[in-house]
Amino acid sequence: MPLFRDFLYHIIFALILTFYSVQVCPHVSKLGMIITAISFTAVILPMIYLRRYLVNKFDSDQIKFSITFFHFITIGIITGLYNYSFREFPIESTFKIITGAIILGVLNSTIFQLESPQIFSKNKRSFLDKILAFAILNFTTISIVWILLVVEDINIFNAVENGSMIDLRYSIVIESIFVWLVLLSYLFRIVTLYRSRLKTGIEHQLNAMKQVRNDNLEIDIPLFSNDEFATIGEEVNEMILRLREGKKIKEGFEKIAGEKVSDEIVQKITNDDFSSEKKNVAVLFSDIVGFTKMCQTSEPNKFVKSLNDHFEDIVKEVNLQKGHLNKFIGDAVLVYFEGDDACKRAYETAINMVKGSNFKIGIGLHYGEVLAGLIGSSKRMEYTIIGSTVNLAARLESETRNLEASIVFSEKFAKQIDPKKLKNISSCRTKVKGFDEEIQVFYS
Repeated sequence: MPLFRDFLYHIIFALILTFYSVQVCPHVSKLGMIITAISFTAVILPMIYLRRYLVNKFDSDQIKFSITFFHFITIGIITGLYNYSFREFPIESTFKIITGAIILGVLNSTIFQLESPQIFSKNKRSFLDKILAFAILNFTTISIVWILLVVEDINIFNAVENGSMIDLRYSIVIESIFVWLVLLSYLFRIVTLYRSRLKTGIEHQLNAMKQVRNDNLEIDIPLFSNDEFATIGEEVNEMILRLREGKKIKEGFEKIAGEKVSDEIVQKITNDDFSSEKKNVAVLFSDIVGFTKMCQTSEPNKFVKSLNDHFEDIVKEVNLQKGHLNKFIGDAVLVYFEGDDACKRAYETAINMVKGSNFKIGIGLHYGEVLAGLIGSSKRMEYTIIGSTVNLAARLESETRNLEASIVFSEKFAKQIDPKKLKNISSCRTKVKGFDEEIQVFYS
């Protein structure tokens, strides 16, 4: 809390306690408002710095509250005992000053707590328990004040003489109104501060939850109290942490699978669902020519780096054409493309792969129906495409050696691309391993 506001609350405390003491205690009233206020101020000023020093040494809300509470009680005790010792006050007057300091001390300590930043700890108190404690505290405070007023008024009634009853009633009404206004003002300030903290905290939590709903998982729900709201925030933060970890796992799987993984695929993996679906796709199968020989003659570390650079370029081209890199098979790559322009994008990818690769590569292209789904066992599986379309694309890649070409694609694939692209493309009929009849192929 800023020092200025700290002083302000203490000045209000001194003024209220001064007026209260003068009104309910005849001995204090003999001193007058100014002398009594000076007595409180003389004690308050050094105590403020002592309290701020002690409060800053601890990181517990309960300890800070206790220090502030005993700070105000100490002010009342020192002032009361001083007047008792040096101004011949009766002990009853001293107790009245101390009682007033206790009542205002409780209220001020609560306000100071709410004005200061929240300190979080593992020890939490229920929100309902806080409300109950606050209600009991207020009831007790009001009861004590009311009893003091009644006792004082009874004493005045006993001492009153005939003819002064009207003035007495007026005095009692004014005194009662003052006390209730003070209490209601403090309670209003406490409720306002707590409402502001509660509202701000809930708004921050709701805003954070909206960010999470918008897939921003790099955020934590802010905590603003040591009660059920903090428990809710901690549980939500734990949920976000698990979602964050799940997102990392999903992103890791996407790197392995070579495509964006839908929630449907994740659900299939979770449930060991090995069902598949049929879809028409353009399949691209790529392989490095002379790979086996290069493995034997190349320096391993340099060769692996070159191979990774090759794959990096391939992935870049595939992503550029919105393809799905299904898997790496040694030095080979299996890619497929979906959509009405699948063959066009696959062909563009093949051309750019040949131009950009630091190896001599062969590429086979085919268009047709495949089965897509999870393949493997419950312990180890992968999402892939299978079928004769995939097999033929792989066989066409092998034909690049026989035809001394970089790209070979089927007639069915050729029908799906712009005829202008085929002007300088050679074609022939050839027998492909694993297929009974000769097929028409195009190559460049």
